[in-house]
Amino acid sequence: MTCQTDLFKLDSRLVDQNQRLLQHLNTGRTCSRETNQLLSEIFGYQLDPTNEIRLPFHTDYGRNIKLGKNIFINCNVTMIDIGTIKIGDDVIIGPDTTLLTTDYSTSKKSQL
Repeated sequence: MTCQTDLFKLDSRLVDQNQRLLQHLNTGRTCSRETNQLLSEIFGYQLDPTNEIRLPFHTDYGRNIKLGKNIFINCNVTMIDIGTIKIGDDVIIGPDTTLLTTDYSTSKKSQL
């Protein structure tokens, strides 16, 4: 039980950090290099330089989004990544798109 509680606390801290980074990303004035750095922090890995994500961009967790190369994500896209979202190479996502995933595994149910 302690291990699951520690995992839940870690996830909560990442969600809080993600929300702070997104707020800065979507309301601040950043150059493309700063935008890519903030997105890399949100995703937990270095964003490929061939990818372009137009702002505003929204996600609840961020760490479960896996992007390939040469991806264009237009403005006002929302990704709810409780489960994993994987986007392959050479993909275009239009404006105002919402991608939703869930993960209701038995380990998560036992936390309720």
